[in-house]
Amino acid sequence: TPLFVNALRGMNVLRFMDMGRTNNNNIVHWSDRTTKNTISQSRTIQRVINDITQIRLPTTSGNNPTNTNFIYFGLEFVTAEPHGLESGQTIKLEGLQGQVLVNRTTTTTTDGTTDTTSFIRDLASVWYPKMVEVTSSTSFMISVGNWDWNVVDNTNDELIEILYSNATVSRAVLEIRPGVAYEYMMELAIETGADPWFCVPHLANDDYVTQMATLIANTAAASAENNNNTNMTVYIEYSNEVWNSIFTQEQYAQGMKRVLGLPSATRFFGQRSKQIFDIFSQVFSSSVNNNTTAPSITITLHKVLASQSVNTWISEQAILGAGGDFDSLAIAPYFSASPSDVYALST
Repeated sequence: TPLFVNALRGMNVLRFMDMGRTNNNNIVHWSDRTTKNTISQSRTIQRVINDITQIRLPTTSGNNPTNTNFIYFGLEFVTAEPHGLESGQTIKLEGLQGQVLVNRTTTTTTDGTTDTTSFIRDLASVWYPKMVEVTSSTSFMISVGNWDWNVVDNTNDELIEILYSNATVSRAVLEIRPGVAYEYMMELAIETGADPWFCVPHLANDDYVTQMATLIANTAAASAENNNNTNMTVYIEYSNEVWNSIFTQEQYAQGMKRVLGLPSATRFFGQRSKQIFDIFSQVFSSSVNNNTTAPSITITLHKVLASQSVNTWISEQAILGAGGDFDSLAIAPYFSASPSDVYALST
C-alpha cells in the first residue's frame, strides 16, 4: 500500500528475511519459487508421499549411522516410487505408530567404564518436523536423535543401537513455503530508494542461487533503463542465524559438518556463504557490469557473514570457513522497548 511504501522511504537498506520466509525453509529448487504470477504470495506447497512400503532398521551401528553421517541413528523408510526428497528437508510422518527398542552405551571419559541402558520409545510421541537423509531415490532416513534428550544426547562417547521396531506409518508430508517473489522485493527496494538485502535459503542448490542472482541483476538493469538508477548495492547473506539451534538451518549445518568432516557447523556456514558469494559475484559481473547494450548500472555485491554478539568463537569459525572473504559481519544484537518505556522517553 502507499502508506507502507511511504513509511519505508528514507531507509538505506531493506532486509527481506521475513518476506522470504527464510527460517526453516524447505525450498531447494528454483522451480518451486514464488513468482509475480503466483496467485498467493504466502502459499504453501504440499507434497504427499503415500506409498511407503517398508520401514527398516539401520544396517550399521554406532553414533555415526550412515556412510555420510548426515543424521544420527534412525529408521529408514522405503517408497514404491521416487519420493523426490532432498537431504536436509523436513517432513511430517502422519499416522506413525509403534515402538522402537533403543540401546544407549555411554563411555565414561575419566576411567573408560561403560554403561548400557535400554529404552522403549513410543513413536506416536515423536515431535515434528523431522529432518531426512536421502539414502536412495526410493528411501530416506529420519533420525533417532532429538526424539528425547534422555535417550540420545548425540555426543561422541555414546553408541546408539536400535534393536527392534514394529513401526507403521500412513504417509509422509513435505511442506515448502517459498515466500514472496523476489521481483516484488526488488520493486519495493527500487520504489523506496533502498538497497536490498537478501537471505538465500539454506537448502537452495547452486542453480537456485544462480537463477536468483540473475533475476536480481536483470531487475536492476531494467531499473536503470526505466528509472535512471545507475548504482545499487545488493546485500547477500546465507540463510539467517545458522548458529541458532531453534532453526532447521542450524540442524542442517550440523549434518553437513559431519558429511564434510569440518570442525564445526559454523565452519560449514562460512564455507557455503563463500560459495554463494562467488556465484553472485560471477553473475553480477557477467550479466550487468559488462553489458554494453543496456543502460549503465553498477551493482556492488555486499557479502554479509552473519554471527552473534555474545559468542566470538562463532564469528571466528564463520570467518575461517569463508576464507576471510566478506564485507560485513552481522552480529545480531536484539533490542526491544515496551509501550511504557517508549512513553517514558517521550515525556
